[in-house]
Amino acid sequence: MSAYRRIAIGLAGLVAAPGVLLATAACLYIAYSIATDGLYRSWFLSHGLMLCALYAAFVAGVVSAALLATGNAQKRGEAAKRVAIVLSIAGLLAACVIEFEFWDEAERVLPFGLLFGPFLGWAVAWLWLRKLPPPPPAPPQWEDTRF
Repeated sequence: MSAYRRIAIGLAGLVAAPGVLLATAACLYIAYSIATDGLYRSWFLSHGLMLCALYAAFVAGVVSAALLATGNAQKRGEAAKRVAIVLSIAGLLAACVIEFEFWDEAERVLPFGLLFGPFLGWAVAWLWLRKLPPPPPAPPQWEDTRF
């Protein structure tokens, strides 16, 4: 893999990391609270499950966007590419719902647009990687069978 490809993928990963780590931590915390805390379960079960599903869809969408940007989804076939596209769109829609519906402006601790950053980062990486030629195929490996 060329250095330019590594730089593009690394920068997109750095841009995506805060939002993905936050969403993963929030999803795990909500799931843990639902599983272990009866009071949380009785008061916030439906809201917690909805947020957990939205965060999980967001993370799956970012991973799918990364697979599309790097070309790994295309290597696995047309069906995998379509699934990755659908999951990316679902993740972007989940990010919109979380940003606009669940994070109140008065109580916002995190910056607006944090969940859009990963998708933007992978879109820029895709544009950058599209201009670079794909890496050459690996030469065939021959096994020495003389011994």
